[in-house]
Amino acid sequence: MVPNADGRQAGLTYLDAAGAAHETHPLASDFTGCTHPDPDHSYDGGRVQYDDGAMDGFLRSGENDEYAIGFYVEEDRPFYSAPEEPPPTPCLAVGEVEPLAGNPWAGPCDSGLLAGGELPE
Repeated sequence: MVPNADGRQAGLTYLDAAGAAHETHPLASDFTGCTHPDPDHSYDGGRVQYDDGAMDGFLRSGENDEYAIGFYVEEDRPFYSAPEEPPPTPCLAVGEVEPLAGNPWAGPCDSGLLAGGELPE
C-alpha cells in the first residue's frame, strides 16, 4: 500500500507538451503496447514525468502517446484479480533503468518514493 495513494485512474486528464488535454482510458484489449513509442527512461524524462510529485508529466516527456496514461480494470487482468491475495506489484522505476544482477529487464527501485521521499538528484 502506498501512503496517500487513491488508486484512481478513470476520469483523469493530462496535458501533453503542446498543452492539449488527454483523458485516461482503458487499455484492454491491447495488452502489449507494441505499436506505441517506448516511454522516456532518461534522467530528465523521469523528472518531467514525476513533476515534483504531481506525477502528471507522462505526455510531456519523450515521444509518449496516450498509451502512457491508459489503465487496466480488474476484469482485464484475471490472473492478478483472483480471489486470493494478488502477488506484489513490481516496482516501476521512474527515470533511467539499470539492470539488476541476473535480470536485465528489471530496474532499480527507489523505496524513498514509496515512503513519500524526494527523487534523488
